[in-house]
Amino acid sequence: MSDDNDTPFVETLPEEYRDNAVFSSYKDMGGLLKSHVELNKMLGKPRVDLPQDDWKDEDYDKFYSKLGRPEKAEAYAEGLELPEGVELDQDQVKWATDQFHKLGISDKAGKQLLKDYITRQIEQDQATQSSKAQFAEEATAALKAEWGDNYDTQMELVKGIASKFGDDAFFELLNNPEFGNNPALVKFIANVGEEFKEDVVGGSSGAPSVSPQARAKLQLEQNRQDREKVRLLTTPLYNLREDEQVAAKALRAENENLYRLAYKD
Repeated sequence: MSDDNDTPFVETLPEEYRDNAVFSSYKDMGGLLKSHVELNKMLGKPRVDLPQDDWKDEDYDKFYSKLGRPEKAEAYAEGLELPEGVELDQDQVKWATDQFHKLGISDKAGKQLLKDYITRQIEQDQATQSSKAQFAEEATAALKAEWGDNYDTQMELVKGIASKFGDDAFFELLNNPEFGNNPALVKFIANVGEEFKEDVVGGSSGAPSVSPQARAKLQLEQNRQDREKVRLLTTPLYNLREDEQVAAKALRAENENLYRLAYKD
């Protein structure tokens, strides 16, 4: 503490300490004692040097270890509990844990990141399923509103068309909620089916009599709903691989022939 004539505190110290810069910031004995107490609290605790510009990989490895990085990347996923029915893509997990380790993330932080990622994925999957279910409900409601009492009959017609003329790829398309519940696609199949309804729903057991025009329209619609075919049909040839260019040219020629057949006068 300074004396009554406001002598600077450092001037009250023994002469051999007055010029030491360590004491220049203290205004009184209380501040000095408090600093000394806090300094003693730090004694014996691990010291972590901050990264320097000239640090090498081994220097960073030591630094990250002191911050709590596990010895191996696999440790981040150890003890991870998954909700029932949830499976992780192990390739993605390995990529993530390798990145955690490379960036020096602590074991505790890495485990929390994985847990948060899983939670977010579950929430996104639930939101997606909910959205698909809502889309299916709205699509059904729209078709029922348009077809009224004929809804069940028209849906039987659609199923009959799909059963008689659809291949595995077409059934996969119909089972995809994004396309199979699309009212426009369902109505298109029903409209095509009207041309040979008798052979599809409760009709003869022989081969159905389908006009080439109807077959062409159905094939064109299948091509429009196939993402890979759409890509080959719309992507400039110079942006495709050589083998893709061959497939694209053949598909485009096929589509031209189908279009001429489907919409001929």
